[in-house]
Amino acid sequence: MKCTATSTMRTGTKVILIVVDVHFDVGLHPIPIFPALAGYGTGLLMKMGGSLQLGFAIEVDLYLYVAITITFCIVYRHQTVMQPGNAFRIHKNTLLAAEVTIVIVAPIPAIVWAALSVSKDTTAVIDAIIDQDSHCIEWIRDRGYYYAEARSVFFTRFISILIIITILITMFVIAVFAHMFYALRQNSSKRSMNAMLLIKRSLINLLIQIGLPFFVFAVPAVVIMLGMLFENLFNFETLLISFLIMQLHSIGHNIVLLSINSTYRRYVLCKTEPTPVSSIF
Repeated sequence: MKCTATSTMRTGTKVILIVVDVHFDVGLHPIPIFPALAGYGTGLLMKMGGSLQLGFAIEVDLYLYVAITITFCIVYRHQTVMQPGNAFRIHKNTLLAAEVTIVIVAPIPAIVWAALSVSKDTTAVIDAIIDQDSHCIEWIRDRGYYYAEARSVFFTRFISILIIITILITMFVIAVFAHMFYALRQNSSKRSMNAMLLIKRSLINLLIQIGLPFFVFAVPAVVIMLGMLFENLFNFETLLISFLIMQLHSIGHNIVLLSINSTYRRYVLCKTEPTPVSSIF
């Protein structure tokens, strides 16, 4: 059960990451105008008349599902380290119920924000926000589907919730890894030295595989969200660099896999080797 669930979640994470990249680069292709809460999109969905608010909400929910699948993958790995009878040993039905609940509840805030934004932010309202902005961003009207948001109470709460969720997930993942290493040390007498080394090596590899790409994404994301909350906290260059760094998380993940995972390296080399052409003579 744990192996099947873990394998399914890893596959699901890869699929969601591909969908995230396609949706972001092809569907939305957003150009943010920092530090103003404005921007425009030139992607296919925008050209087809889609809403930038809805596209942003979908992107946020996709990233949330990536975080959820990775988190539960770590939780299932945590359960394999726990010995029978351990207080942190969780019943599989409890894990399944928690997983289903989080999957259902997690996307609600972004969907509510998108629905309220689409209903209240007409073209006249958005144009008024752009005209009143102190950064002289009227030119975005000529660049594609544009959008601007006021720093309203609802928007501030929405961004604050995203920051809190990001921080809580980070703290939870760190705590789970710390507990796995602690439990492994406490139960060292119940495992052979060879088994201990293999488990510890696999945990370190998993920590690196998840930690570095997550660091590349989570830290810039928090910087951007703080910049959205507090207008003068960061300058344009800092927010733009953070936005560009976030786009490297998929590349960073593959580089990490190539660096520490020999199986992944062999798979890539096997796929990139030219196929010999058999002679007909």
